Amino acid sequence: MNTPKNSTFLRRLLGPLLGLAAGVLHAQSFDTGSDGSLGHLHITNSVVLDLPADGRLKVRSLVVESGNFLSFRPNAANTPVYILSQGDVRIAGQINVAGDSVDRSQISGGLGGPGGFRGGNRASDGMDAGAGQGPGGGSRQRGAAASHQPGAAGHRISPSNDHNPQNGQVYGTPTLIPMIGGSGGGGGSAEPGGGGGGAVLIASSTRITLVGSIDARGGSAPNNNGGSGGAVRLVAPIVEGAGQILVQGNSAGSEGRIRIDTFESRIPIFNTGGFVPSTGSLLFTGLDLPGAPRLEVTQVGRFEVTPGEGNAFSILLPVGSSPQQNVVVRATGFGRRIPIQVVLTPDSGDRQVFDATLDNSNPGSIEVTVPVVFPANVTTLVNAWTVPGQ
Repeated sequence: MNTPKNSTFLRRLLGPLLGLAAGVLHAQSFDTGSDGSLGHLHITNSVVLDLPADGRLKVRSLVVESGNFLSFRPNAANTPVYILSQGDVRIAGQINVAGDSVDRSQISGGLGGPGGFRGGNRASDGMDAGAGQGPGGGSRQRGAAASHQPGAAGHRISPSNDHNPQNGQVYGTPTLIPMIGGSGGGGGSAEPGGGGGGAVLIASSTRITLVGSIDARGGSAPNNNGGSGGAVRLVAPIVEGAGQILVQGNSAGSEGRIRIDTFESRIPIFNTGGFVPSTGSLLFTGLDLPGAPRLEVTQVGRFEVTPGEGNAFSILLPVGSSPQQNVVVRATGFGRRIPIQVVLTPDSGDRQVFDATLDNSNPGSIEVTVPVVFPANVTTLVNAWTVPGQ
């Protein structure tokens, strides 16, 4: 996933669009890009929706009645949830994209919410524990010493037990462009890591009313190795209500991010557990920005990544394969040289990081081939990230 983190770069990306937003503000109109194909979505009983391949739910309006839950089955690419509405959105019940919590009876790490990342597995049957997935994933436990307990996941800030060198790092941007969810906690000798909270963008061309809750919390885990909170962004000419937006991490995991974009000068005061959201009037979704930067894995060894899966590819090399393989990464629209990291996160063992640089100064796309070394006989997630701080 491309996650631009440098403020100068972000200004270059958003500068022309800030001018566009100002023009839209004057006109007091906003088009979410929804064609209304799902009609009026009225949730009167708790429901789990299958996310389409691009994660975009295009509705005419949305109502979640009090006492009911709307949650989602992740798609193959594990995209965030994008709810795009032509008309009003009213949430009196709950929209849930939280990460899964775990206990010591489980081997596998908790699943992340849609757009979030899985926690690391615990050690089992002679297999080492696994690191948490995601750019802020906690490292696995490497020994019995307290300083080597499994790490909690990072996201908006350093995890609360920041004395632990196994903890994950800070990542993402206050604008939540692009959207990215929470990371998973690291696995330990006796416990898996909690899943990261998911990511949800809710955009309405008219109004968003939140009197219920949106839950994007990270999953808990037994030994301060929880998942980090996810990401929630609300975009509408009017955003109102007094509901809850929950992006806390659990079990020492970092809190996530909240962004509210509206024409209204008075931002509603939601219950966020003390976390102050980022606010503004960037009245666009960021989903169809012309020339928006993209960083994606296109090939792992001889295996091409399916279009739409983009930047996450899990692979178990066939028996007898060389651990030395090439990962091809494509950069588009950055307009500069960018340092990147190809990250291999195995289900068992340590995360491996391989550095490279792409010169994407010219228009169009550029690819780089990064030699990597895979761990043997274990399923491994392949990601590519921009280097933190870039």
